Amino acid sequence: QFSRDINSNDIFTSPLSYGVTPFTVNVDNHRLELTLDTPKQVKSGETIEFKLSGNKPSKAVIYAVNEGILQVAGYQLNDPLKFFFPKHALQVETLQILDLILPEFSQIMQFAKIGGDDGSQELSALAQRAKIAAENSNPFKRKVDKPVVYWSGIVDVNGEKTVRYQIPEGFNGNLKVMAIAVGDDNDTMGIVENETLVRDDIILSPTVPLVLTPGDRSQLSVSVANNTATTKNITVKVAADPQITLIGAAEKTIDVPPMTEHAVEFEVNATEVGASKLHFTASYSNDRQQSEEVMRSISLSVRPTQPKQYFTQIGKVESGKALNTSLPALLYPQQRSQAALFSPAPMVLAQGISAYLADYDNYCTEQIISSAMPALLFAKNPEYQPIFAMFSNLRQHENDLTQASEQAIQKSLNKAFDLLPSRQMENGEYGIWDNINDSNPFVTAYVAHFLIEALEHNVQRIPTAWFNEDGLFNKTMRALDQQSMPREGDSLVILRQRAYSAYLLTRLAQVPSNALISIRTQLEQNFKAQDWQTDLTAAWLAAAYKNLQQDSEAAKLIDPVVTQLLTERNTQWQYGYYYDPLIEDSSALYVIARHFPEKLEAVSDVVLARINKALNEQRYNTLSSAMVLLALDSYTQQHQANAEQLNINVNGKDISQLQGAFRLAVLDAEKADLNFINQSSQAAWFAISQSGYPQKASGQNLQNGLEIDRTYTDKNGKEISNVKIGDIINVTVKLRADRHLVPDVVITDLFPAGFEVIWQKGGEESSKDFWNPVHTDLREDRMLSYGDAKSETRYLTYQLKAVNIGTFNIPAVYAESMYDRSIKALVIGKGSIKIEK
Repeated sequence: QFSRDINSNDIFTSPLSYGVTPFTVNVDNHRLELTLDTPKQVKSGETIEFKLSGNKPSKAVIYAVNEGILQVAGYQLNDPLKFFFPKHALQVETLQILDLILPEFSQIMQFAKIGGDDGSQELSALAQRAKIAAENSNPFKRKVDKPVVYWSGIVDVNGEKTVRYQIPEGFNGNLKVMAIAVGDDNDTMGIVENETLVRDDIILSPTVPLVLTPGDRSQLSVSVANNTATTKNITVKVAADPQITLIGAAEKTIDVPPMTEHAVEFEVNATEVGASKLHFTASYSNDRQQSEEVMRSISLSVRPTQPKQYFTQIGKVESGKALNTSLPALLYPQQRSQAALFSPAPMVLAQGISAYLADYDNYCTEQIISSAMPALLFAKNPEYQPIFAMFSNLRQHENDLTQASEQAIQKSLNKAFDLLPSRQMENGEYGIWDNINDSNPFVTAYVAHFLIEALEHNVQRIPTAWFNEDGLFNKTMRALDQQSMPREGDSLVILRQRAYSAYLLTRLAQVPSNALISIRTQLEQNFKAQDWQTDLTAAWLAAAYKNLQQDSEAAKLIDPVVTQLLTERNTQWQYGYYYDPLIEDSSALYVIARHFPEKLEAVSDVVLARINKALNEQRYNTLSSAMVLLALDSYTQQHQANAEQLNINVNGKDISQLQGAFRLAVLDAEKADLNFINQSSQAAWFAISQSGYPQKASGQNLQNGLEIDRTYTDKNGKEISNVKIGDIINVTVKLRADRHLVPDVVITDLFPAGFEVIWQKGGEESSKDFWNPVHTDLREDRMLSYGDAKSETRYLTYQLKAVNIGTFNIPAVYAESMYDRSIKALVIGKGSIKIEK
């Protein structure tokens, strides 16, 4: 027996010893013996048989996948028995008192070489990989060929089961065939896999650019592989859709020795925008001197040189009057959407912005929620559903707009519901681009508002798991409760968000009394009455008190807001932190229409006129568009409308259809003179919306609040117009604002055809003047980069690699404030860049 000084660091003996020996459990009695017979080699287009047999009756799934897909995905067939009979970690609980008299374990542990860690590094690495994946995701990757996969579904295997699968034409490669089965006794299971090689005698492998623009000339290359034992004389032909014109010979003949491949080259010119296909055909004689053909088609996009644009024209036609107007823009027919609405209901004003939201191509959390707002509001209103179908470009169901709208609504809502979990942080708040970087109070409140509206509109697609204790919905509402409480020194902007949060809590029958009192106290102590009582803050507070049935307090707060709405506005348009005049007007109208309908008549004409003016001036953004929709939806619920005595005429003929309270006309012509005729006893609103690609570009650079420029240089910094295939060029985009700060700017830089992007995030940080994006989205033909523009010039740099021979037009580069769309810059691409051998 011995003891030591309690403060001693000396170690005299190891206090504990133990031994471990592993053992395994034999699970062969649970294993189902399976055999899978597949052909060793077949040709594309053939129908093949997979035969599965087992030693016991069972239920099985047979599936086949292109091995290339499995390699990219890192997929391996796993034994399910290993899941049900896993190796268990060593779990030993030791009870002892030796450390009371022997050296402290902490002294020993600091010298011990312990395997593994606490998982923090692994979690950090996972988070980093998730962040990188989020930053570089491209949701618009082009699919040239459908994936080669087969799925049998659950089949009964009693002795032997045969399934058949037709190999797609043109596919050559290895097919991995797998099966998983569970015995009917529910006590056995097994797996089996095999391979089938798909190889044609002659294989065509075309290489074409991902995209072209009208005027581009490009060389196409098709590799012809001869997998036979004799030399083949092969004639290769190419045919193209109307968007592509062939230059030179469309047919070439070559001799290809056995087990080798040769390249055949053609030259094309892009003439029209639209999706195009190139069709390659190889003709030859087989070993029996019989003629055979191999065909391969590949898609090619001919895109415009400018981004997609939106045009809206809105107006009012008094009772007994008519108004003539024409389409605002001349658009290419491809991906063109044009429609006109006419109705006494001001929901007509939502037409253009609903189309804009349906087609919006940026994906921060606010924008995803705003884009889903039309689907949310129109989901349960049969009068609105056909209109939503037109906004969503589902023209294939033109004879059944209700069916089209149902599909569009489901797609839009699913997009939002699928995204939200990836944007919610552990504390329930939401990030702008992901759930890793800082959260945003307004975005959190806005998501909560969307979810509450979804509940009130009886949307059935909300996952039920979200309403569990730690589900997404309840976590969101707890975060909303937390951020509704003000803090010392809050600005009016922050208090506006807290009032918004407190109001939303009252929509859920909660009573945030402490938050409301604290917000009122800070407003009264720190701000002038004329500043906060006419701000949207007061409107949110008034609506909250109204929900709490404190009518006198609500009336005191809403009256100054109503007075402010009737006051003529400052003509200068300003945006700051999710707030501008259109957001203010539409949000106030939403509050009044929903909670103070008795005051609606006093303000509606003035506010609707201002909204109409802002929409015609293209002042809307995603957030203001969604708030306008919410306001108009609430307003329309207070007013009944009848559109039977309205007409939309073209060349003296009514082209509209009556859809509930609306007259709707789908406009297919490039040009049209429209006559809106109102024979009813009340005023009516009309709206024309267009989205697509203008046929005639302005040809002029644009600078309105922003300046942008772009150069292509070689490794020595010299500007270039000719490069060799395989060369890497440097792209430098310069951006500056004409004021101290323009927040939330998106740069859209289209790549010249014939190049692919090389992106190394962080490479630009060597310069103090680098552009510091909050998010970057790389797509197959463009780069989108998001950040704040400042008065000092900032530089965005990346690299492109020349991958296709040809002469390609230099496309435009564009920058725009996402929330003040009047602030923008455009540099029209001039000249071309040539890629040579």
